[in-house]
Amino acid sequence: MYSQVIILSVIISLIYTELTGYSAGLIISGYLALNLQNPVRLFFTLASAAAAVGVCRLLSNVMILYGRRRFALMLLLTFFFSWGAGALGLSVPVIGIILPGLLAREFDRQGFVNTGLSLIVTTGATFLCMLLLRR
Repeated sequence: MYSQVIILSVIISLIYTELTGYSAGLIISGYLALNLQNPVRLFFTLASAAAAVGVCRLLSNVMILYGRRRFALMLLLTFFFSWGAGALGLSVPVIGIILPGLLAREFDRQGFVNTGLSLIVTTGATFLCMLLLRR
């Protein structure tokens, strides 16, 4: 079921992107749909991605950050946020290692509102299809 939901989210995200021109990431909505029962993980994943975008934008004032370098920095920032919180004894449950970085990239490219709305639509559609597959 797990891999079916991820493939389903890829298909839904492709259709959504073709219809609207906005992206929610190909696999992000699948992982979010699989974790809808755990709002704490969703919150910390979104917060980690948003924080990485903020730090990346601040750093871009003093560094040359674009393309792969910018994306790699966002992936590393989200990883270090989770790792650092764990080192401090805080339990910050995020969804995966790479997912917050992928989400940060979408936030950075399209903005928080467009990406957020796209995530709501594609995650909702993926979750509804997931419920139908269970029957």
